[in-house]
Amino acid sequence: MNSPSALESGLIQKHLPILDGLRGVAVFCVILFHAGVPAPGGLGVLGFFVISGFLITWLLLREDAEHGNISLKSFYFRRTLRIFPAFYTYAALLIFVSLSLGKHILWPQAIAALIYINNYYQAIHGDPNTGFSHTWSLGIEEQFYLTWPALFFVLRRKRRGLVRVVAILIVLAWAYRAVLQFIFHVHQGWFYEAFDTRFDHLLSGCLLALVLYDVAGDSRIETYCRSGPLLLALLATLTSSVLLEFRLGSDYRDSAAFVVDPLLIAVMIPVLIAQRDRAAVRWLDTKPVRYIGRISYSLYLYQQLVIDPAMKLFRGAPLLIRASLACGVVIVVASISYFVIERPFQKLKNRPASELRHP
Repeated sequence: MNSPSALESGLIQKHLPILDGLRGVAVFCVILFHAGVPAPGGLGVLGFFVISGFLITWLLLREDAEHGNISLKSFYFRRTLRIFPAFYTYAALLIFVSLSLGKHILWPQAIAALIYINNYYQAIHGDPNTGFSHTWSLGIEEQFYLTWPALFFVLRRKRRGLVRVVAILIVLAWAYRAVLQFIFHVHQGWFYEAFDTRFDHLLSGCLLALVLYDVAGDSRIETYCRSGPLLLALLATLTSSVLLEFRLGSDYRDSAAFVVDPLLIAVMIPVLIAQRDRAAVRWLDTKPVRYIGRISYSLYLYQQLVIDPAMKLFRGAPLLIRASLACGVVIVVASISYFVIERPFQKLKNRPASELRHP
């Protein structure tokens, strides 16, 4: 029997390699951007969307293959334990600190954040730059969780049909954004934060998982994913797109980057998994980078609250040093959140999950 290929051996692992490292890179793009460093923060968020779509779909495919069915009840139970405790702890701490310091709380935004619709609040009213401002992306993810698993459940027995549906939805999203931009001239804030203009980024990851699950053992796919020139081409194209966005702004982002970038990131995921043994990629799978990826949710939550005071604390130092020290503070705070809040609840989710499966 032939041993599994580099790609296949990575995909059959319970914990997919490289993904933690990619999440770590994505969250640091966001943190550095908020610290004033010219980093592609928007690309970091987009990367989170693609990874989320891929990982959730991959886990649903595995569950269906192993058990002959999927339990939506179990899925939502696990998602609740994964997301809610850390977020509502952050929200409670933010409100408590704001009230204690006599700072104004924009309650309509806060309430929208607490029920995961802040993306639409800010798409309509603008971003007021508060400790809840970054929760727009959490709203998009939650809205994705409410829609995609149900669609997957209904169409999972017709895999090719599901692939076609996802591909059509992605293309329709491209057309929809073009209509909003070139005909109705909708404000760029709506493009950036509304679920109806961003759902295709999550679906790009879903499409990758659906296609990859059936072809990962194909030797041609392995050859394709092991290609060094392909990885360089993907990185060069993505870098060019980021530079064009810096130069041309939201007009390029909304019309072109939102089409090209999620597809490039999606294609890059299996390529990086297949090449994880190579020096240029191996660093993504090192313990420090994987750790940053594991605590990336808490990092994303607390960076909005910690970055500004940390940067002020280290004022006078060069920007990169201030940003590095601020990142260190965020890592400490996020680590506390991870070990005190996230990890205990993550340990709880496995035991009930087996009880919630269909008999």
